[in-house]
Amino acid sequence: MMEYVYAVPTALLPQPSPQLQPVTPELYEILSTRGTFLPRPEAEEDETHRQVIPYVLAKHQGKYLLMHRTRAGGDQRLHLKYSLGVGGHINPIDGATDPIQAGLARELEEEIEANVTSLDLLGLILLNDSPVSRVHVGLLYLAHCENAPLVRETEKLQGEMRTRHQIRDLYDALEGWSQLAFDAL
Repeated sequence: MMEYVYAVPTALLPQPSPQLQPVTPELYEILSTRGTFLPRPEAEEDETHRQVIPYVLAKHQGKYLLMHRTRAGGDQRLHLKYSLGVGGHINPIDGATDPIQAGLARELEEEIEANVTSLDLLGLILLNDSPVSRVHVGLLYLAHCENAPLVRETEKLQGEMRTRHQIRDLYDALEGWSQLAFDAL
């Protein structure tokens, strides 16, 4: 069965930047209302659209969930990289009033076990540094968790809680979005 993913026209977005960008109410409205669902294989190659990805850092008692991607994950371009963020594509099943919030809630439920007490929107990830980045746009969130989050998809990801100082030692092994997220912490 063909997977469809939510994407917005690249022309509606700000210019890419190596830093986290602010998300104004106007930009959030564009991201949440001006997208369309495209077949994923097409979207992965189409730089005229960017797939919208809610990307969530999970924090508990001063530590962050750090994950190591295995070879079993879906996107070969990210195999064996370290990641700070959980999240993924928004699918038609998420097509609620706000597909971003619905997709974010579904992805958190699928990927980690955690009691999230609050979510902060930290900013926009919009890079041009790789083929993956050129077809995605991220909304970076920080989830404050009541408990230490546990990875559900253990065949794809191995997770552990680490302090910012401990994560800094692995900075060069972090995927691009995680480096940007780390810099924003």
